[in-house]
Amino acid sequence: MSLKNLFTQKVISTNTVENVEKNIVESKNYISEYTTQKDKFVPKIDFSTASNFVSFGSAEEYYRQSIARIYGTYPYDGSKSEKLKWHNESSYLDQYIFDIRYPKSTGYINFSPTGWGVTSSAAVGGYGNPTTKEYITIKGGPNTGSEALESKPLSSLFDLSNKWDSTLNRTSNLGFDLSNSGSTVEFWLKKPAFITGSTQKEVILENVKMDYYGKSFQFKGSDFLNFYRPNDSIKTEIDQAKGTIKFLQNPKRFNPIFFYPNEKLLAEISKIYK
Repeated sequence: MSLKNLFTQKVISTNTVENVEKNIVESKNYISEYTTQKDKFVPKIDFSTASNFVSFGSAEEYYRQSIARIYGTYPYDGSKSEKLKWHNESSYLDQYIFDIRYPKSTGYINFSPTGWGVTSSAAVGGYGNPTTKEYITIKGGPNTGSEALESKPLSSLFDLSNKWDSTLNRTSNLGFDLSNSGSTVEFWLKKPAFITGSTQKEVILENVKMDYYGKSFQFKGSDFLNFYRPNDSIKTEIDQAKGTIKFLQNPKRFNPIFFYPNEKLLAEISKIYK
């Protein structure tokens, strides 16, 4: 065989666009936007100093317009392809401010900032019952835009609202499809001490329950490691009598608390989703 024949071989792929869209990526729109991003030229300019790129006009106005474009048009609740499309259509300054300077933290909340409060009745099962209870409520949507409804005509707010499109995986913001994809609930908790005078128990994870159209699966906190892979960087204390698990942090080393499900949990989930 001559050398030139090595360069005339045909490459046959079993992946059509539809197969790739279904099994690998969110949509074919995402593939298009991803290709555009890969081909996009990014100049080596330090946008932290206006003199590096502003030749005329108000330097302050450049930054003001970029910030306004971010908070006014970025698709926070959009699909991956819509977010990537926004980046592809952004100016270099828009991209710099979004990536480096724009605040993306959602803030924090202090529970019982003035004290735990007074118990309204005797402890039940070791748990104290404060007179004032504090909750965080999260709505799955679809939701309207964040702008006040009374400030503008209703017809003008649809572009800022969640849009239902199951073909792009845009359904409920809290939707769970554990048979085909994963879901993560993540939060950070700073807890310097336990309030033993008002309650005997303070538990983050005591019971896990999953419901799906009348079928359910649950396990106690003490059985947590039967369904999740151990994380060697996180120490745990299991109380079989109380059915709880406590996650212990090393005060000299920060490690996010995360665990991956094992095959036993996936098998139980598949039972209730059939």
